[in-house]
Amino acid sequence: YTRGMSFIDMAFLRKKDLQDGILAYRRRKTGQMLLIKWEKSMQEIIDKYPENESAYLLPIIKTNRNERLQYRNAHRLV
Repeated sequence: YTRGMSFIDMAFLRKKDLQDGILAYRRRKTGQMLLIKWEKSMQEIIDKYPENESAYLLPIIKTNRNERLQYRNAHRLV
């Protein structure tokens, strides 16, 4: 659905990156800006997680503090 998005890009997606049915984000590795149509199946995945106060779309990084550390810890679990 997301054109082979890397784990780091997925982890750092913010809710504000999703607007008007388009997911827009900049790849961490290359800096390339990508625009992806938001599909129903993508929303179904997001809906599996409870709404939270975090700015992030997925519950991988939960606060703005120590983002890199949270990412590394989550990546080790995968």
